Amino acid sequence: MTTGFGILGAGMISALHANALKNSQKAELVAVCDVQPQRAEKLADDFAPNAKVYTKTGRNAFRSEC
Repeated sequence: MTTGFGILGAGMISALHANALKNSQKAELVAVCDVQPQRAEKLADDFAPNAKVYTKTGRNAFRSEC
């Protein structure tokens, strides 16, 4: 069984976190959020192609209807 994690902000350090999740047997990257869509999409493509990409921030960023 794995635990899903999301990364908020796809800046410089995010690749280190995403790589750690990719190499873990107990965790997986399931969501990436960044206000710049291309950065969020690249991080997801590089480390977890099935991760959901979000570009909204704030209280409702991860609501399914966003």
